[in-house]
Amino acid sequence: MGDARHDPDSDDDHAAHGPARAGLDDGRHLDPQGVAVALACLPVLVRRLDPYVRAAATGRTELADAVRTALSTHLPQLTPHAAEVVEFLAQYYGVED
Repeated sequence: MGDARHDPDSDDDHAAHGPARAGLDDGRHLDPQGVAVALACLPVLVRRLDPYVRAAATGRTELADAVRTALSTHLPQLTPHAAEVVEFLAQYYGVED
């Protein structure tokens, strides 16, 4: 019989857990390839959400509400990541509060 120990970095683990796990390091941080993919997608994210959130970029609360509404309507797969999207867009639009 083979070695029964589990290697969390093995290709089999990535295949078993799907693409959501494949780009992550320790379940919390993107690996370098994941970071490259995320950075390449940021301009697309801004273009998709800008028409729905730009007017709300007057304060953090207003922006967060607009982002959550836009995500639930137009990009529901990103809804679990709303806080990160709000943070990114707040920096992008220069929202301080």
